Amino acid sequence: MAFVGGWVVLLCLSSITTVLSTDLEILKRLSEDLKGERSSWNTSDVNPCNWQGVQCNGVSVINITLSGMHLKGILSPTIGQLQSLNMLDLSKNGLFGEIPSNLSSCKSLSKLILSENRLSGLIPKDLSKLSSLQWLDLSGNAINGSIPEALGSLARLVHLDLTYNELTGTIPDSFGNLSVLEFLSLSQNSLEGNIPQAFTNLTLLQTLSAYQNNLFGLLPPLNWTSLQWVNLASNNLSGTIPTDICSSGALQVLILSNNAFNGTLPENLGACGALTNFRVGHNVLTGEIPATLGKLESLIYLDASQNHLTGPVPTGLSGCKSLALLNLASNTLVGTIPEDLVNVSTLQELHLANNDFRGIIPHGLSQCKLLNVLDLSKNKLEGGIPLDLCNSSKLVYLRLQENMLSGHIPTSIGDCRQLLELQLGDNSFDGTIPSTIGSLINLQVSLNLSINHLTGSIPNSIGTLSKLVSLDLSHNGLSGQIPSLVDMVSLVSWDFSYNLLTGPIPQVGSILNSSSSDYVSSYAHNSDLCGGPLPSCNADELKGQSKVLSFGQVAAISVASIIIALLIFSCITLAVWYKRHPSVSIDPTPSPMVSQVFVPHFSQAVNFESVKEALQTKGYLISSNHFSTMYKAIMPSGLILAAKKFHSAEKGLVLHYKKLAFDLDKLWRLSHENVMQPIGYLMQDNLAVLLYDFVPVCSLGQRLHKSPERTSLSWSMRHQVAIGAAQGLVFLHHACHPPMVHMDVNSDNIFLGHHFEVKVGDIEVAKLLDPTKNTGSVSAVAGSFGYIAPEYAFTMQVTLQSNVYSFGVILLELLTGRLPVDEGFGDGVDLVRWAHGASARGDTPEQILDSRISTESFVARQEMLAILKIALLCTDASPTQRPRMKKALELLVEAKTPAIAS
Repeated sequence: MAFVGGWVVLLCLSSITTVLSTDLEILKRLSEDLKGERSSWNTSDVNPCNWQGVQCNGVSVINITLSGMHLKGILSPTIGQLQSLNMLDLSKNGLFGEIPSNLSSCKSLSKLILSENRLSGLIPKDLSKLSSLQWLDLSGNAINGSIPEALGSLARLVHLDLTYNELTGTIPDSFGNLSVLEFLSLSQNSLEGNIPQAFTNLTLLQTLSAYQNNLFGLLPPLNWTSLQWVNLASNNLSGTIPTDICSSGALQVLILSNNAFNGTLPENLGACGALTNFRVGHNVLTGEIPATLGKLESLIYLDASQNHLTGPVPTGLSGCKSLALLNLASNTLVGTIPEDLVNVSTLQELHLANNDFRGIIPHGLSQCKLLNVLDLSKNKLEGGIPLDLCNSSKLVYLRLQENMLSGHIPTSIGDCRQLLELQLGDNSFDGTIPSTIGSLINLQVSLNLSINHLTGSIPNSIGTLSKLVSLDLSHNGLSGQIPSLVDMVSLVSWDFSYNLLTGPIPQVGSILNSSSSDYVSSYAHNSDLCGGPLPSCNADELKGQSKVLSFGQVAAISVASIIIALLIFSCITLAVWYKRHPSVSIDPTPSPMVSQVFVPHFSQAVNFESVKEALQTKGYLISSNHFSTMYKAIMPSGLILAAKKFHSAEKGLVLHYKKLAFDLDKLWRLSHENVMQPIGYLMQDNLAVLLYDFVPVCSLGQRLHKSPERTSLSWSMRHQVAIGAAQGLVFLHHACHPPMVHMDVNSDNIFLGHHFEVKVGDIEVAKLLDPTKNTGSVSAVAGSFGYIAPEYAFTMQVTLQSNVYSFGVILLELLTGRLPVDEGFGDGVDLVRWAHGASARGDTPEQILDSRISTESFVARQEMLAILKIALLCTDASPTQRPRMKKALELLVEAKTPAIAS
C-alpha cells in the first residue's frame, strides 16, 4: 500500500508540474507584450507563483493583479489559455488595442478589471460566456460602439462599470435580467434613449449612475427599497421625481440636476433619513420647498437652484445639522431669509441669489464659522451689512449686489481678510468708503461699489490692493483726486465714471494713456478730471509728469525699433535660406537608411517601411506645427506608433547620427508623464523621423480651434490640460540638468490622449535641431507666429522665460477660445495684445473669456478669472516680470476651487 501511495503522490506532483509549466509559457508570452516601468516579471524563475502580482493555488495560476504598474502594450490573446484564472486586474496602466475576445475561454474568471487604460474597439460579445463573472470594470478607456445585449446573460454579475468611454446606442433591455446586480455605472458616455423599464427587476441594485449621457424620457419605477446612490445628472430626463424614493430610508445620494424634470419636490423627502446629497438644480420644478427637509440631519448638500420654485424658504432647515451647501438661487422664492440658518454651524456656502427675498440680512451669520461663500445678490434685501459679518474668518466670496441695502459700509469689512471678491454694487449705501478696505489684501476677482450714494474721497489704501483685477467705483458722489495706483499691478479693468473726481488721472501702474473712446468712458462724467485721454491739465497739475511723458516717447521709439529689427531680421533670414538652398544636381542613388529602436520589446514590432508608407498617407496625419508633422503609423504587428517627420531636415542630421542616437537615447530615458519620449528614429537623405509609443488623439490646437467637439471642452478639462502642460514644462526647466529650453511651445505641440492625458511634444528640437548647432537646421526662426516672445527680435535666443511667454499664450487660448493670431483683433494686434488691451477698450475680464465655458458655473468663471491673471503675468512684455514655470504651475493649482463632493 505504501508503494502504491508513493506512486499516487508522484503522479499528482507530475500533474501539478505540467499545469504550472503550461501557465509559465502563457505568462512568458504575456510578458513579451506587457512591459512596465516600475515592475517586470523575472521570467528566468520557472515558478510563476513567485512572480509579482501572480497568485497560485498550487496547481495553476488563479489571480493576476498588476494594477498601477505603468504597464504598456497590448493585452495578448494568449491570456485566454489560463483556464483556472479567477481574477485579472490590469487597471491603471497604459494598455492599448482591443480587449481579446478569447478572454471568454477563462471559464473560472469572476473578476475582470481593465479600467483606466487606453483600450479601444468594441466590448467583445463573447464576454457573455463568462458564466462565473461577478465583477466587470472597463471604465476609463476609449471603448466605442454599443453595449452588447449579450451581457445581460451574465447571471452572477454584481458589479458593472463602463464609465468614461465612448459608448453609443441605448442601454440594453437585457440588463433587466441581471437579477443580482448591485452596482451599475454607465456615466460619461454618449448613450441615448430611455432607461429600460426592465430595470424594475433589479431588486438588489444599490448604485445607479448614468450621468453625462443623452438619455431622455421618464424614470421607470425603480426599486427604491435597495437604491442608495443615484446619479442621473446632465441628461434630458423628464417627468416627475418619484414620490416613493424614500420608501426604505436607505437612499443616500440623489443627483438629478441638469435635466427636464417637472412637477413638485416630493412631500415625503423628510423620510429619506440617510440622504446626504440632494441635487435637483437646473430643471423645471415648481411648487414650494417641503418643510420636511428640516428633518434630514445627515444632509450635506442641497441644490435646487435654477428651477421655478415658489413660496418661502421653510423654517426649520437648521435641523439639517450637517448642511454644508444650500443653493436655492435663481428661483422665484419670496419672504425673508430664515433667521435659524445662522444655527447651521456646518454651513460653508449659502446661495440665495436671483430670487425675491425681502427684509434684512440675518444677524448672527458670523456664527457660521465655516461660511466661505455668501451670495444674496439680486433680491430686495434692505437694511445694512451686519457689523459682525466678518467675524467668520473663512469668508471668501461676498456678493450682495443688486439689492436695496443702505447705511454705511461698516469699517469691520476690513476684517474679511480672506475675501477674493466683494460685490456691493447697485444698492443705496451712503457715507464714505472705509479706509479699512485696504486691509483686504487677498482681494483679487473684483471690488464693486458702483451705483450707490457714496461720497468723500477714494481712500489711498485702495491702491495697496496689488492682486485686484477689477475695480468699479462708478455712479457715486466720490470727490477729490484718484489716489496713486502704482502698486495695483494686476488691475485690468477699472471704472471711475459718474462721480465728482478732480485732478490728473494717475499715469502709473496699470492705468496708462489711451485715446480710445472706451478708455475715456471709464472716467466719463467727472468734469474736473484731466490728463491722459481727457483734456490736458493746467501747468501746476502737469508738474512731475515729465518722466511719464518721456516714458511714452521711449515706448514709441521701442515699438518702431522692434518693427525695423524684424524687417532686417526677415531679410537676413531669406538671404541665409537662399545661401543654404543653391540649385544643385540631385544624386539619384538614395543614401542608406539609418534607424534604431531604443526599447527592446518594441524592436521586433517596428517596421520602418511601414513608417515611411504612413508618412505618405494623408488620412494618418495627426497634427502639424512649425518644425514637424505628426502621423499615425500602424505596424504589421498591430502596434500603433506616432511618427514625427521634421520639415526641411538636412543631411547633416544623418552625418551626425551617432551623436543624435546618443542624444535621443538620453531623451528616451527622460521619464515624465507629461512629456513625449522618443523610442526610436529613422533617417535617410533629407528624411528625419522620430517614433513615439504614445499615440495622441489630437493636439490641443486642433481640439480648441478645428474640432467640432471644441464646444464640449469644458473648463475643468481645459484647466486639467493647462496643469498637465505646465507640469511637462516644469520638468524640462527644473528637473533636467542643465535645464532644457523648448524651442516651440504652442498649442499644436500639446497633445491630448483619449482621457486627456497631456503630453508636451517636440522636446528633442532643443537638442537636435537648434539652429545654433551644426547637426541640422529646421528654420532660422525658433517658435511659431503668435507665440514668440517680444524680446526674441533683439536677442535671437529662446530662453526659459520665452517658454513662459508662449505658455501664457496657450493659457489665453484656453480662456478665450481664440486663435493666437486672428484678423478679428485688428491690424497688428495678436491675442496677447488684445487681452492686455481689454481695459483700454472698456471690456471687463469676463467679456474676453470664452462665454460658452465661463457660463458653465460660478466656480468655472471664478477659476477662469484667476487664471486670466496668471496668463497676463506670463505674457508680460518684460521677461523679468514673468514668473518661472514652477511658480506658474503653483498659481494654476492654487486657482483650482476645491470641488464639492458628489
